[in-house]
Amino acid sequence: NSTKNKNYRKIKIGVASVGIKENLEENILKSNSSYFEKEELIKILNLAKENNINILVFPEISIPYEWITLLNKFSRKNQMVITGGFIHLFNQNMEYNLKKIENIFNFLFTILPFETKKYKTSFITIRLKNYYSPMEENIINGHFYSVPNSDKKYDIFSWEGVYFSNFNCFELSDIEGRSKLKNYIDLLIASVYNKDINYFENILESTCRDLHVFVVQSNTSIYGNCEILQPSSKDNMVLASIKGGKNNNLLIEEIDIESLRNFQLQKYYLQKREINVYKPTPSGMNIKIVNLRKENKLDKYFEEIEEK
Repeated sequence: NSTKNKNYRKIKIGVASVGIKENLEENILKSNSSYFEKEELIKILNLAKENNINILVFPEISIPYEWITLLNKFSRKNQMVITGGFIHLFNQNMEYNLKKIENIFNFLFTILPFETKKYKTSFITIRLKNYYSPMEENIINGHFYSVPNSDKKYDIFSWEGVYFSNFNCFELSDIEGRSKLKNYIDLLIASVYNKDINYFENILESTCRDLHVFVVQSNTSIYGNCEILQPSSKDNMVLASIKGGKNNNLLIEEIDIESLRNFQLQKYYLQKREINVYKPTPSGMNIKIVNLRKENKLDKYFEEIEEK
């Protein structure tokens, strides 16, 4: 939850398009090295700083765990949210029938910075991937490693008046998980390592319309399709996109949180006017909850639910 000392009406998104090796098996088993040089990461961070990015998104399995201190310091100093996926982590201390088993962890991290009159601080969350992809599981099990158990949960973050959630690649195929976020978020972030861009493009577009939210995806530059979507007609849905390339890049676009919420608070016949950018809201939109997001008071709603 945010400190409520700000309430952003518009936020600037930075989507990192970075190179990750194409061989998934090598990526999973090569747990002690990075997939792009630290100098390249610093270039991305500097670009984000120069462009006053509010939320910076990296792909799945793109950041070595050892670099979290660097990212946390940068996030805190520049008051920038940073989220993405760690490269796979190993645990070699578990035993079963006197045999050691290595769990291979795929974590999604999110760094939330906060600022008061006296100091700057930040909060780091790390969440285990709920659903490993079939290929990912096959590779892990095929090498006599194991996939750790997950509680199957998703996060909803409140940061300076913006409500968002993030998904780790194959989790996007979880229809029930996505549907539970309806009404509660303005933005859905997807950190992926995925070559099936057509399938995931369909998921992202339907999610964008069905939840009536902005959608951001960061993928490796090898496969491309880093993009920022809004719930509009097919021709206007893509706000920005990078299809690929050998160079690391930062896709930058501003999204208007306030205009989306104000649109959601209109009745259908007003939403159908030609001057409107967005598609009409789907059935089941809760005006009360939209207003709570707008007033940055959604946490009180969740507290009331827990008390009941």
